[in-house]
Amino acid sequence: MNDDVVDPESAPDSAAVAAALSKLDGLDAAPLEQHAAIFEDVRTDLRSALDAD
Repeated sequence: MNDDVVDPESAPDSAAVAAALSKLDGLDAAPLEQHAAIFEDVRTDLRSALDAD
């Protein structure tokens, strides 16, 4: 059970999170050499969504 409470006012923009996570679609088809760059790009986008005012 998760007891964390998310304040909707401080929650990241769900559209931004969805857009970031969509970059993982097709990851299995991408060459292995590209995986680290894709993960870093997603991490950067998620961090931006969390840091957004």
